[in-house]
Amino acid sequence: MDLEYQKKIDDIHNALVGNPLTNDGGLIHRVKRVEDTTTKHERFISRVKWSGGILVSLAGIIGYCVDKFIELFKSH
Repeated sequence: MDLEYQKKIDDIHNALVGNPLTNDGGLIHRVKRVEDTTTKHERFISRVKWSGGILVSLAGIIGYCVDKFIELFKSH
């Protein structure tokens, strides 16, 4: 009976922490890898949003300046 419980405990431990023979890292390693990937994706999305906002703002400013420049030459 005790041997059966010990085997179950070892199976749970190997699933969570990983098996030293296979070096897979277990569930804890997988969760850490997913968290790292999620953090990288969040940073990338933040950069894309900021870049898009800057590009749209620049396009608006350039469009306004060109419009005023054209209007300046049309009036004379």
